[in-house]
Parts: sequence; structure tokens; C-alpha cells
Amino acid sequence: MIERYKIRLHVLTPIHIGSGDAYDPTQFVFDTDGQMLVFNTADFLAALNDKQLEEFSRICQNMHDIVPVFRFFKANFSKAIKHRAIKASPDLLARYEDVLKGVKSGNITNQFELKRTIYNECNAAPYIPGSSLKGCLKNIWMSSVATQLKLQGPNIEEKILGGSFNKDPFRFVKVSDLHAHEVKPEVEIRYAVSRSRKPDKAFKDNLTVPLELIMPGAVFEGQFSVGEPDKFPESEASSRKVHFDALMKSAKMFYLNKISRLQEILRSVEASSSFVSKIGEFKEKLFRTCIPVKLGLHTGAEFITIDGSRRIKISAPGKPPKFGEEATTIWLASRQKKPDTAKGMQPFGWAVVEFEKTT
Repeated sequence: MIERYKIRLHVLTPIHIGSGDAYDPTQFVFDTDGQMLVFNTADFLAALNDKQLEEFSRICQNMHDIVPVFRFFKANFSKAIKHRAIKASPDLLARYEDVLKGVKSGNITNQFELKRTIYNECNAAPYIPGSSLKGCLKNIWMSSVATQLKLQGPNIEEKILGGSFNKDPFRFVKVSDLHAHEVKPEVEIRYAVSRSRKPDKAFKDNLTVPLELIMPGAVFEGQFSVGEPDKFPESEASSRKVHFDALMKSAKMFYLNKISRLQEILRSVEASSSFVSKIGEFKEKLFRTCIPVKLGLHTGAEFITIDGSRRIKISAPGKPPKFGEEATTIWLASRQKKPDTAKGMQPFGWAVVEFEKTT
């Protein structure tokens, strides 16, 4: 029997799920309030007069220097052009203003390759792909099975899933894309910064990337179903079926210790672990009809690998790589490009998913 549920996902910490797109200098300017004003390049060009178009044509003949492009769009943008305002890091605004002044530092194009989170092309609103949530649930469930069967080492996934699609019990789990509930989700440009999990270590300056992030407070809705169709041939059924209650128990087994350990790490580096108390607000339903999940970029190797098969590669300059159960660094969302402290920063990817049975 197939069980169907309405699902609601509550974003607790910044989430970035890549779209494959990035904002480029012909799609945005920054205002003095620290907002990135995003527009359609065609709309911008349509608003130019002949003289401005001639100037832009001359600039485009020398694309080895990107600075004139920044200056042209800043000088000729009008708020009458249809646009969206996205809150951005003050450090990014400061770097933008330096570029306009001709202050060159590093590869300007790379510094303003602002990776965009996945979005609906009709209204530019971000959404949560069903495939991301399903992948998360599948990993949780497989980790639970591996623990119960005491599976260790490589090829665990193949042992659990039977090695082919028609034996994979998760093929009957369906998750729709999740779209915004009532209010358009807030997005913001922040830096992803990496630092050691040891309190006495510094941030890694060379691993700093600006990302468009879905911010805490956003709510998305979608549909979920689990179970095999009625009259499904027994000969084609998997010996290990997926049930809703099993998913709830799997999530509890997978997340409880990991959340506790992450909270310990965050506190040790003075980063925020407030998402834990947000999860606690669902305690009456937790692991019954709602679960925490971790989605998107910088989720952390511990959360996207199967318990029992985890071998996280740990590299250090001039030394051979090692493998362990836990990474030695953590990614955090920062409003500063080169922060001195992790105080107030949040980890990536946390949300809570509620399930409401419909049939």
C-alpha cells in the first residue's frame, strides 16, 4: 500500500543547493545599502540610448579588462529597470567599490562569480529539489540498515540496494520538488568560509567563496509518498521494504549523536548552534511525524556518507593523505570574507521536515 503525505520543510540554517548558474557582472550592481540589485541584461540594454549602446559596444571589444564593465553598468543602471534586491555581505560591497575605483587585487572575475542557488525560472524564486531531499532520506535509511546488519567496509550500498534499480526498495519513495509556502523565501549573499575544528586554529583564507543562500525562516511545501503499489508482484518485491516508521527511526539513529557532536564542535569554535534549539521546538513530533535533515552544499562528509563505510580523506600540505571518521574542518556561513572569529556564524544545510498524512 502506498502512503501519501504533505510535507513542509522549515529552513533553520543557510542552505545552498547549486543551480549550475552564477550571477555575472552584466546582471547586477550594488547600491550603497549593501544590496545586490539583480536584473535581466536584456532589460538593461533596452533602457539604453544610442550613445550608451555605442559606449557599451566599445567596452565589449576589450573583454580582457572587466573593470570597465562594472563601471558601465553601475553608471547606467536605473532603479526603473525591473530588478530584485538581494542582501549581500558588506565585504563584497567593499570589494565592488574598490573595483570601481580601479583597485585591483587578484582575479576580479573569480571574486564576483556569485554562485546561484537553484531557482524557478518563471519567478526566480528558490526551491528545494525533491531529489536533494530524497537523497538525504535514502542515506539516512541505508545507514540504519547498515547498522542493524552490522555491515562494514566498501560496497555497503550495493549490499543494501541489491545492485540494480529493480531491487532498490527506495525506488518507491517519491518526493516532489518543494516550493515556497505563502512568503517568497529570503536569500542573501554570504561567504562560505572553512576553518579547523580545533579552537586554536585559524580560518583558511584560500577557501572562501561567495554563495547565494536560502536563509533561515523560509518554508517550503511538497508531496511525499512511500510504500509499494497494491498487487505488486511478490517476485519483483524487495526483501527489504521501506516504511514511514522505519524512516523516522532511521533519522533518529542517524542524527542524534551527530547533532550532539556538531553542537560540541560549534561551541568550541564559538559558532552558533542555535539550530539545535530550533529542532527542539518540534519535540512533540520529533521522529514521529517530523525529522531534522541536512541538505545542499557544505553539508559535511559525516552527513552524506553511510554509517559503517565512512572514510573521509584528510589532506595536509607535504603529507600523505589520511582517512578518518570525521573531517578536520567545518564550513560556516560568514558575512565577512576573512573573519577573525566564528562567533555568530552558522553551519550550512539544516532544516526540519514535517509529514502530514493525506490518505
